[in-house]
Amino acid sequence: HGDRPEAYSTNTVAKREAIKRVIHQNLHKPDLCVAEIAQRCSLSVRYVQRLFSDDEHTASEYIRRQRLEGCKKQLADPAWLHHSITEIAFNWGFNSSAHFARVFKAQCGVSAREFRTQALLARNLDPSRGAPSVGTHSQDALSPAIKNS
Repeated sequence: HGDRPEAYSTNTVAKREAIKRVIHQNLHKPDLCVAEIAQRCSLSVRYVQRLFSDDEHTASEYIRRQRLEGCKKQLADPAWLHHSITEIAFNWGFNSSAHFARVFKAQCGVSAREFRTQALLARNLDPSRGAPSVGTHSQDALSPAIKNS
């Protein structure tokens, strides 16, 4: 957008990055939506949507993709093998296993179960035997903790 002043572009990028930070901090909330993000950032819903209009994805698509990436990381991690696929999906803010299954397969081309099996086999682990008994539970800093209910 060559006709925009540099300060506007820098401000736009900064606001988009702030919105992405809010999204990442709240991915585990099933009710996370553009309206909540806008409120948390003191912006209008329309402005949040406009900030994402230059991106490849809308704000809602960005949220869904980030949740799927978090699920993929945990599905591929042997430390999470003792957690069900549904538990991992719900932990990342999905609130319907059927919806999760549809969007996962649409995004990844395989079911979550197939993805998990392939990822663990690639690490020379048998997904049917459970997590290795190493005693470590690696959880990266971006992963929300599993809620024990």
